[in-house]
Amino acid sequence: MMWWGLLIFAVIVIVVSSLPFAKWKDWQCNYRQQKNVALYREQMSMNPSQELAQEFAERLLDDEKLLQNRLRFEQLSVHKSNMFSTKAMLLIVLCLLLLPALYYFSLDRYQTVQQGEQAFLQQQMRLMEQAMSQQNEDKILQIQQKLRQDPNHAENWFALGQAYMENNEFEHALIAYRNAEQLIGSQPYILGAIATAIYYQSNQQITLPIQELLQQALNQDPLDTASLSLVATNAFVEKNYQQAAKIWQKMLDSERSNLDRKTLIQRIQMAELLQQSK
Repeated sequence: MMWWGLLIFAVIVIVVSSLPFAKWKDWQCNYRQQKNVALYREQMSMNPSQELAQEFAERLLDDEKLLQNRLRFEQLSVHKSNMFSTKAMLLIVLCLLLLPALYYFSLDRYQTVQQGEQAFLQQQMRLMEQAMSQQNEDKILQIQQKLRQDPNHAENWFALGQAYMENNEFEHALIAYRNAEQLIGSQPYILGAIATAIYYQSNQQITLPIQELLQQALNQDPLDTASLSLVATNAFVEKNYQQAAKIWQKMLDSERSNLDRKTLIQRIQMAELLQQSK
């Protein structure tokens, strides 16, 4: 609304300021010229002598020359005056456009609008986070219900760990992963998931236990998704973008079915872009 108001105001200012530059017919000059011609004709109708007629003609010619010279001078003066007026008017128009805008932006109202927009965005983010958290809670409850019916289902324990990870409940995720490990052994994807949970518990630091878990998982499966993803994420955090992109590309080339290919491509592009800007 503010910009529409400024636009309408600018149009009004431009229209009003252009009125002084309208070209009007100089009726006084035309009237004098007509009177001179009429006077010459009247004098010539009296049949003057050739010498007198010649004198009348020369007077009329001199008067026309004088009139033309005066017109040129007036036009030059008007042109200079118009140039000055144009610059002055442009300056006035500029001031009339800038002053209201500067005044508006200096008001608390503009800051209030910005704060309101930021508060609205933050509220939307909170609502989205709450919705995602609620979805995770529902997912956790559903998996827990299944485990009550069959507590020896390893894949459900692993799925419960994944749901806890999405909810940033790393301690609960570790318990669920350990239960899955006890049921089906130290599978590479379980070891990689356990290492990831400990990594985030340790404020994204690769500790010795994490290194041992990753080594054990990658020895069994060099293309284990969870383990490679953790190594790439840590490289990215440490600003080793080239190494991160290389690992993500390796994961992408593996064509594992549990990969989010779109997300991987986006991460590779981001890492390459950051590497180029270093």
